[in-house]
Amino acid sequence: MTGRALLLRLLRDAFPDWEVFVDDRSVWRATGVVLVSASSAELLADVLLEAESRFR
Repeated sequence: MTGRALLLRLLRDAFPDWEVFVDDRSVWRATGVVLVSASSAELLADVLLEAESRFR
């Protein structure tokens, strides 16, 4: 399993209400109540935590 695949699995497990993926330009994205984007998995996790606290 690649590092990217592992990070995707971890994020999907941690945020089950979100569809987490990496687009064709290597941007990390998640769709849920809003669409969020980040340049890395770590930043996406931070954004998802913030989004969950604001929109849930």
